[in-house]
Amino acid sequence: ETCAACGLIFWAGAMGEATGESSYGDVLERALFNALPAGLSADGERFTYDTPLESRGRFERKEWFECACCPPNLARLYGSVGRYLVQFSDRRVDLVIPFAGAIRTDWGGTFRLTTDYPARGHVEIVYDGPETEAEFAFRIPD
Repeated sequence: ETCAACGLIFWAGAMGEATGESSYGDVLERALFNALPAGLSADGERFTYDTPLESRGRFERKEWFECACCPPNLARLYGSVGRYLVQFSDRRVDLVIPFAGAIRTDWGGTFRLTTDYPARGHVEIVYDGPETEAEFAFRIPD
């Protein structure tokens, strides 16, 4: 169910940020890569409130619902997904979920990430910027 997956991602992100516990990153990753796609069609135009496995063969995604919270919840999630992938604190960068791209810091440095994650576990991180005392941490998924 799309909105439940969005809610779980929002909650896990907030709890991970508040506590620093990596287990919330595991929950966030599972919901982002598994639960969220199950509620949305591949073309992004149809949604489901039902659990496909409980449909007994009568599963069908709908273009719209009377109470359509899926599209705005997805827009809210996609617009803010970066804050769930990386978290910042004083001179520390936490990579919660690897992605291909760049992380710019407040002190003028940039971490460039190359990865084929989640297909394979390879992640390459290169720092470009001024020498500084800072930490870069990353979650090793369960």
